[in-house]
Amino acid sequence: MGIPDSGPGNTQAPSGVGRTGHGRSEDDAEAIHDIKNAVSSLSVLARNAATNLDDPEFRRDLIRALSSTVCRMQLRNNRLFKPFHSTKPH
Repeated sequence: MGIPDSGPGNTQAPSGVGRTGHGRSEDDAEAIHDIKNAVSSLSVLARNAATNLDDPEFRRDLIRALSSTVCRMQLRNNRLFKPFHSTKPH
């Protein structure tokens, strides 16, 4: 991984300053935590689907859980990349 460009089009927060106003390491830890939770949820769903997919109630719960995980990851994605999309070069 290279050093971030420091030119006028760079929208990356300065080192040590997070995108949400607190330290970058706190933002990174929060993002990692969210990703680990999503992977864990998807892992359990995949494992359970192998034996329960014929159950209509399980399928309803599966769809609900998948939708919830997708929503959480979309929100995480938006929080991570909003600073990069909100500043347009002139």
